[in-house]
Amino acid sequence: MGDTDVGATGNSDGSHDVRRSALELISLVEMLVRILGSAAGGGVPQWNCGCPVCAAARSGSRPVTPRRSSTIAVGDGDGHWFLGNAGPELDAALRECTCLWPGPEDSTAPIHGVFLTDAELDHTLGLLSLRQASELHLWGTTAAQTLLSQCGLLATLKSYTAVHWHEVRPRERFALRYRDGAASALWCEALDASSGRLPRYARGSDLTSGVVIGYRITDMRTDRSAVFLPSVVALDAAALEQLRGTHLILIDGSFWTDDEMHQQRRGTATARSMGHLPISGADGSLQLLRQVTDAHIVYTHINNTNPMLFEDAPERALLASAGASIAHDGAEYEL
Repeated sequence: MGDTDVGATGNSDGSHDVRRSALELISLVEMLVRILGSAAGGGVPQWNCGCPVCAAARSGSRPVTPRRSSTIAVGDGDGHWFLGNAGPELDAALRECTCLWPGPEDSTAPIHGVFLTDAELDHTLGLLSLRQASELHLWGTTAAQTLLSQCGLLATLKSYTAVHWHEVRPRERFALRYRDGAASALWCEALDASSGRLPRYARGSDLTSGVVIGYRITDMRTDRSAVFLPSVVALDAAALEQLRGTHLILIDGSFWTDDEMHQQRRGTATARSMGHLPISGADGSLQLLRQVTDAHIVYTHINNTNPMLFEDAPERALLASAGASIAHDGAEYEL
């Protein structure tokens, strides 16, 4: 973990300071990964939360950077982009991201579609912000499609634009395609991260397979890859094997400890019961990911209660000593 040649820009804490050679940067069209939002649902600060992190984010009493709900943009290096999930604040993120703006002669933004990890509202409500598109390409599992149909989101979206759903199956590889149908150089493999936990609106459903997935995205021109795994409840030997050889891993950073909600007096649910593997502990993700020595580990989808959001916290220093870091809105990674 930590020794990598992934380049990153825009990180104020200096944790992403490894660069590829100048010759490589000049000669290769690179896959780009941009963080549009790095928080769990509700963002930081969350509107109805007065936990220490949210309070500090409002008052400035300790250094805490505000964050939007988790969303990424993946670019082909030639001005074309695909989104990973679509958080509720997507429209605000797009207004601030100049590379996702349409050109003066363009009738649409350079966003060709959205790949979805699940059907959680915090990961899909932003699709409604894309309703003005003439057509919208979505990649997701049958379970995600079923759930989004049941809650009415897909039907609402289809009232405004032509929606093309592309079925994703765990372990199968597919190309992200441009609006004209041509395959991009960016290929995805779906990683099964399902914990069996359904969105709250779907409790009682008998769906189990494909409810939550992640993606390994590979640039076929350079054979360099990134993993987007914002929700994962376990990292067993098989899962860790799938992460080997990856250059950048954007992974679930929701909770520092399993009983964090109880510690913060925000509820009794554990991290694992909510479908998230905690970071700390002998069986936490930070320790388990030490086995993946060739990847740069970046935590995203961070819950507002997580103490590592304090930039002066010992948890932040512990991450840095392990070669891991925290995503922040606006960061960009070059692969």
